[in-house]
Amino acid sequence: MAKVTRRRFSLPIEQAAYVDGKVDGGAYSSPSEVVRAGLRALQERDAAVERWLTGEVAQTYDATRATPKRSHSAKYVFAQAPALHEAEGASLKRRRVTFAPEARQNLIKLDDWIAERAGADTALAYMMRLETHCMSFEIGGERGRRRDDIRPGLRITDGLPSP
Repeated sequence: MAKVTRRRFSLPIEQAAYVDGKVDGGAYSSPSEVVRAGLRALQERDAAVERWLTGEVAQTYDATRATPKRSHSAKYVFAQAPALHEAEGASLKRRRVTFAPEARQNLIKLDDWIAERAGADTALAYMMRLETHCMSFEIGGERGRRRDDIRPGLRITDGLPSP
């Protein structure tokens, strides 16, 4: 068995409740087991990203460097994208982004929570990034994983892009 090192850390209430729920539900025998499972999943994801980067991305990069005439600038690709989508029968539809009343309340609570802990400027900057990210779904709203089990048509993304 691997050597065990004790760690002490804090979790937000929601994450602690999630861990407790996994233990109480019988899926795991202890909170430590839940955390270990989460870390294993994170390690697997990181390894998959690394394989993708060193495999596909590196090969594509090398091929592009070897024959630059085969590639196009981002400006060209974005200019051609609507025509390509139309040719394939898909259109770049604009979607109306709306926030459910409970989502608005959660955003207000989140803003207050961040402001209390990190200051009003940090809260404002984060909320502006969050709003920009959400409104970007007006175009390209098919991003993310479908979660019809929560609400029909709902999609979940993996978070905000870095600032």
